[in-house]
Amino acid sequence: MEIKILEKEPISLPRVTKMISEAGKKAELLDVQKKIQGTAKKYAKTSEANAEKLEKEIVELGIPALTKEVIVEVINTMPADVSELRTIFMSSKVSVAPENLNKILDLILKYRKK
Repeated sequence: MEIKILEKEPISLPRVTKMISEAGKKAELLDVQKKIQGTAKKYAKTSEANAEKLEKEIVELGIPALTKEVIVEVINTMPADVSELRTIFMSSKVSVAPENLNKILDLILKYRKK
């Protein structure tokens, strides 16, 4: 069976978990899918609903040069402080003003699992 990639889109770990769960309702999951689901569930730091809300709120901040890839990385890591958040932006070569870092961090802390 040949697999053809139709489109690439960055998705958060909580969304991966949900997508695989939905696929499992339609057919038996393959071992690799079960492993991916387990790993995504283990490392997800918020729920799928909260990840969607967080993504929407970060986009609504209107920060220039903030790509979907960077937003998903922020959601997947859910940094606990500004220095961790800054590291994500440095690795993706995105420059964000300090006041915007604080706004993003406030949103993250609102949705982060306790």
